[in-house]
Formats: sequence, structure tokens, C-alpha cells
Amino acid sequence: AGLCDRAKEHNIGCAIEFLPWTGIKDVTAAAEIVRRAGRANGGILFDTWHHLRGSNDDDALRAVPGAFIHAIQVNSAPATANGNPMVESMHERLLPDEGDIDVANLIGILDSIGSKAAIGIEVFSDELNKLPPTEAAHRCVEATKHVMAKARG
Repeated sequence: AGLCDRAKEHNIGCAIEFLPWTGIKDVTAAAEIVRRAGRANGGILFDTWHHLRGSNDDDALRAVPGAFIHAIQVNSAPATANGNPMVESMHERLLPDEGDIDVANLIGILDSIGSKAAIGIEVFSDELNKLPPTEAAHRCVEATKHVMAKARG
């Protein structure tokens, strides 16, 4: 609440990003912080990778008020983790249409709860980093377009 109050003085919003290996491990924990803070400029940054590697509980996401979601980051991963969440998170993420996360379904859930948050792609990938920047950007755009089209039919 205090951070939100200080940010509001500068017309800034705050979004907490849950990380599965921390004390704020899933969307439920993040929503409880936002609820307790009770500030309109406070919300959640929802990341599809963190959701999969956290509780992976779609019903928990459905229970969050859409207004709590302030930003959305899409990406994917294999269903089974590699064993080191920090390494996987920072080096092995997949494009949103490549892995086992049903990104289109998650976007559908976010739509159903009334989220109006901006959607962006966040893919930390050593493999993607090997590509020329324009090719990497093109692949990111196309993958995001693909899952958005699938989500919104």
C-alpha cells in the first residue's frame, strides 16, 4: 500500500509479479497482496511461465478480479521443468505457441474475468538470442499473433 501511495504521487501504477520460487509463488498470493493493499494503482503482472511453474491453477486465476491484472506477459515452456527454475526462466523459455502452456486458454480466462491489461511477449531464450534481432522479433510477433488469434477466435 505504501509503495502504491508513493507511486500514485507520480501518476505511476505498481504491478507485483509472482515468482514460483519465492514467498509470492502464485496468482492467489499476488491477489491477496493486491487485495490487502487496496489501492487502485496496484495490481498483478501475470506471466504465463510463472503460472505454469507456480500453482498452474486456472481456477485460482478465474477467482481474481480482472481489474487486478495490470499487465500480461506471454511465453511458454515444456510441461516438465528442467529442475532449475532460475535457469529455465532466464534462458529456456519458449515462444507462446511452441510449448505446453495453453496460452490461448489463459488469455481466454483473462478475458472472461474482465482483464483489460496490455499483453506483451517475454521470452528469455538462449536459442532466440542466437538469431539476428529482426528474425527474433519477427518470430515473437508471429507467435503472439498466432496465440491471440486462437484465443479470440
